[in-house]
Amino acid sequence: MGLNITNNHKTYEPAKYALVLMLSGINVNWKQPIAYFLVSSSCTGYDLRDIIISTIIKIQSTSLDIKAFITDMGSNFVVYIFDPPHLLKATRNMFFQHKFKFNEDLIEKKYLMSFYNQGSTCNLRLAPKLTYPHIYPNAFQKMRVYLAAQTFSATVAASIETYLELNKLSISSKQIINFFKDMDKLFDIFNSYKRPNVKDFNRPFKNTQPQKSHLLFMEQFFTNLKVFDKNNKDIINRMKFIKGWLVSIAGLNLRWTILKNFDDILSEIPDPSNKEIQNIMFPEKSPFKFKTPLPVGSVDSTVYRDLTLPDQNSLTYVSGYLLKKCLEKHSCDVCINYAKFQQDLYKSFLFSHFKAYTKKENSTYGNLMMPHNDFYNYIHNLEFVFIHRFPILAPEIEVDSEFFQQLNF
Repeated sequence: MGLNITNNHKTYEPAKYALVLMLSGINVNWKQPIAYFLVSSSCTGYDLRDIIISTIIKIQSTSLDIKAFITDMGSNFVVYIFDPPHLLKATRNMFFQHKFKFNEDLIEKKYLMSFYNQGSTCNLRLAPKLTYPHIYPNAFQKMRVYLAAQTFSATVAASIETYLELNKLSISSKQIINFFKDMDKLFDIFNSYKRPNVKDFNRPFKNTQPQKSHLLFMEQFFTNLKVFDKNNKDIINRMKFIKGWLVSIAGLNLRWTILKNFDDILSEIPDPSNKEIQNIMFPEKSPFKFKTPLPVGSVDSTVYRDLTLPDQNSLTYVSGYLLKKCLEKHSCDVCINYAKFQQDLYKSFLFSHFKAYTKKENSTYGNLMMPHNDFYNYIHNLEFVFIHRFPILAPEIEVDSEFFQQLNF
């Protein structure tokens, strides 16, 4: 790559890394690399300071307005926002390696492993994106953001909650369910989209009451979180991700105050030594509150008679998705009423209930499609034909026509 070079000098050391500076828009999805430096190792604080200051001075000589400087979780940060994907990966890595404890309750990975082991062999899975690398990532896979994001997701939380309600996991798994839900919301706030989104927390940050409350909840969570190693030794002082989240959350709140006239605000962090950040008051309310027991009915014996309850939940969710795609091609009052037929909560619909992002008043399933039982049976029969007959028909020249001839129900 060349020799080590910084803003002021060049040394006879082989460069192993590249330090890159990039501009990014706040309200516009725009990025532009503006400078890079080849370095032998991480930059010293002095070199990094000179690089950043000289770069900002040059940028300010143009019409661009610098609002924040974003960096990863390195020890030589200068101005203060931590990259949310780095924070999410660091949180996942520490959670997988150590024991988390909040309000005297353990948040344990073993329930994620138990859920995965029970569901990985099912044909219909509640969390189909959850794979072996998500649970047991190697050194390279620990660097992949999507693996951490798909693990700390509302879908995985809803899936584990479904297993809990079906008595396949103990009540202690409620802690990891709440943890995953809250991490999903927190990452959504820092990873918001300008376009409309069905997930409330993934919409542009406007300091709404739900967004504000959740940030306060997570401040309290990280402030009171305890971390222990396998020998039960308190290692909280080694957990950089906790400080990273606290700095980022507090800074986002303060930056909103400064830039509240903007319509869409993304994550920007000021100096955490500011007294306004240090004196933030945390609410006494815990972010983890258990629901009252759900009034769950029994499954009609004529429906899904050969499927386990987790498989039934997977099938109902997939069937609702398929019907939603059908309504995009054709919709009428009869079709819409058919798609919203289910009103009661049965054990085979638990996952759809937990998965629903937007729940209107008196709505059990939010915006999800929950059609009549005969549609689920129809989709189940289609899947049965595909699984058992497609491998035989695949070598045929006109496999599509051969396959449809088999659909004689």
